[in-house]
Amino acid sequence: MLNAEYEIQNFGFSVQQMKLERRHVIKQHLYTLLKHFINSLIKKSNVSQETSAKLIALQKDLSEKMFASFEKTLEAIERLDEQNFSIPDYVLLHQDLNHAKGYTKDDENRLQSEVESLNKKFLENSVMISAIESENSKYLEIQNVVQEELKVFQTVQETFSAINIQNMRQMVNNVKQTLNKLDAKK
Repeated sequence: MLNAEYEIQNFGFSVQQMKLERRHVIKQHLYTLLKHFINSLIKKSNVSQETSAKLIALQKDLSEKMFASFEKTLEAIERLDEQNFSIPDYVLLHQDLNHAKGYTKDDENRLQSEVESLNKKFLENSVMISAIESENSKYLEIQNVVQEELKVFQTVQETFSAINIQNMRQMVNNVKQTLNKLDAKK
């Protein structure tokens, strides 16, 4: 953005615009004053038609010369305007902060692929969360069955712990002996 655009955006006018307008206004006022002065001089003094025509013809040239005599003063005022109303090139305005880094097409492509990757991960995670929620609901459904099985297991465990292992061996030996006797009789 050009300095003049910054100036217009931040001050409502540009230094160059102000210089031109000031010069135009001064020229117009000078010409008008000189015209009024010459017309008053012609009316108040009884000059001939020829002299009045010469005075009117000199009016534009005279106003240009008078304006040229103001040039140094105008230049000093314009330098003062440039100091006070122009924004240096090194100053970043708030709208420039977006452009401070200067993204390239490669940066945009990289960021776009990163966004696509994150979208893909998001969708995958959404599917995974749905599957986990579904699995969790199934576990909640069979929780009562598992509790009942644990009670049965605990009952069986208590039953086995109550049985005397020595008595069981004796019983097994008795059953073996009985079976052997029966086999021998046949």
